[in-house]
Amino acid sequence: MKTMTALCPQDRDSLYKRYLFWLYKTTRDECDRIERKFTQIAIDKEITRFLDKALAGSEAGSLQGVDVFIGEWRRYAAQKAADAPRMKWTDAGALKPEYAFLRLKLRAIEQAIAKYLGKKAIKDFRRLCEEAAMQGILQDHSGRR
Repeated sequence: MKTMTALCPQDRDSLYKRYLFWLYKTTRDECDRIERKFTQIAIDKEITRFLDKALAGSEAGSLQGVDVFIGEWRRYAAQKAADAPRMKWTDAGALKPEYAFLRLKLRAIEQAIAKYLGKKAIKDFRRLCEEAAMQGILQDHSGRR
């Protein structure tokens, strides 16, 4: 009977790296899906203030019909602002256990990355995730806001 040989250290380290990156990316994506709503709300408010100010300061007729689109924008932003808290908090105002778990899991994954690959790997993984997110945005042709 043939005996199984162990993986060489480079292959084992490669498997660690790929698994840790997969864990990091998928967990980070789940956290970001929630957190980005809150950053978007702040930006949406800024855009709404600008649009309202532009509409109020426009000469009669120069932005005729734009108020319909601004109203549509306001409804979109308001709906997002109403939906976002439900992703993170319970009706009673407590942090949702699912969200708390995600944040803990991400911290645990980052500790494992530091242990197995070094602290620099966390920065590398963050950079790779950011690059992937930006590429996804560049390739998005959905027409969504």
